[in-house]
Amino acid sequence: LLDGTYEGWYAVNRGRLVWPTMTVSGNATWGDPNATLDEVNSVRMTNWVGLTSGTLQGALLAADNPGVIPGLISPVGVWEFTPGTLAFGSVGIAFRYDAVRAAALGVDESQLKVFRGKTGWQRLNAVVNTNTHTIVASGVTALDQFAVALDATSGTTIIIR
Repeated sequence: LLDGTYEGWYAVNRGRLVWPTMTVSGNATWGDPNATLDEVNSVRMTNWVGLTSGTLQGALLAADNPGVIPGLISPVGVWEFTPGTLAFGSVGIAFRYDAVRAAALGVDESQLKVFRGKTGWQRLNAVVNTNTHTIVASGVTALDQFAVALDATSGTTIIIR
């Protein structure tokens, strides 16, 4: 608990919270033992197509973690998944985002989007549910970094000071 009020998982101060490697042979949930996505920053993967059972590693990253791909605008959450021996064609991923962080950033939850990135960010088709504070991306074909954010850029950013 970040402040003792909202149950969930939080990576802060450039941190990275690594979840245990799991063997996946069907639906998989990180960060919520009841698989209800009540816990802030929990994730559920369902509707696998072409799944070959295998291992999968997951992590929650602080938005200011140096490993986060640059270009996110008002990031509410960043996750990273690394398939070990897991193989699949596509999967649906539900993210329980931090509504309190969204409000603190001045972001209207209904405007949140899901992005997948390896070297830059790609917007995924996703549906937001502001009542449950979840956003679901379907037909995801690769596991890399994911972000729930207001927007993202994929170009090079140069900061001159």
